[in-house]
Amino acid sequence: MNTPTYWTYTCSWAVRFPYPPQAKKDGVVGRIPQSLLEEQQSSLITLHENYADLVSLRKVAENGYQQYIRSRPAASSDSNRRVKELPLSTCSIHSIFSKFGEIAEDERESLLDKMKNYRPQGTIFEICGKNKSQEYLAMKQKRAFHKDKISAHQQLIQKKQEELELLTPTKESNLPGTNSEEINDTFKTVVVPKKRKIEDLYRTNKKQKLRDDNYIPYAPTDRHTEEGLAVNNFQKEASSAQLDLVGDSEDALRLHRQLKVWDRKKKKM
Repeated sequence: MNTPTYWTYTCSWAVRFPYPPQAKKDGVVGRIPQSLLEEQQSSLITLHENYADLVSLRKVAENGYQQYIRSRPAASSDSNRRVKELPLSTCSIHSIFSKFGEIAEDERESLLDKMKNYRPQGTIFEICGKNKSQEYLAMKQKRAFHKDKISAHQQLIQKKQEELELLTPTKESNLPGTNSEEINDTFKTVVVPKKRKIEDLYRTNKKQKLRDDNYIPYAPTDRHTEEGLAVNNFQKEASSAQLDLVGDSEDALRLHRQLKVWDRKKKKM
């Protein structure tokens, strides 16, 4: 059973790393500690090895998940782009798992993140090759050809990093509290709406009357009367009726079963 590496709740568009002051409002994205993952993984493996009922349940769950993968709607291109822009590789441990993490583990995760994000200046042909080798000259020529694209990509990454650093949490305002006396003084005067008269219910509005004289309705006023007195009700019922004709031979039944196709919108065959 694959255990997810990232824990997400109330996830907003931009990544907010754990431990911000307003994490309860905006939500955070973080990782599960590796020690907790290994512990839970070993517990699940032990349970599956000792209980035979879990084997069948696991197969049912996997089959259901595969059917969900096939029938779920595809994500939009904007959603895929936003997910790719999230720097999930540099996420810290989620604040909900802070009591499981240790300082040494945080340093280890930070070191592993730096190793993952490390990109050397040159390729393997430029570092290990000789200055006059064919591979070195080819890579040097290729790098000079794509120099503008490489610099533009680096500037884009630097711009996104600066925008991410500017996403600082806003300060919460500490307003003074109120007491019962202030509340009573504020709501001492109650504004009651004016009582309507019976004559106002039957009084016609001039604007509405003007609209009724010049307004063309989308349907005739006697539409319901015409529908009730219509003689084509049988034709409507006959057109809406549906009759499935199934053959009585084996070949016809096999052909009818093959013609059924799963409709993803209606969720039925």
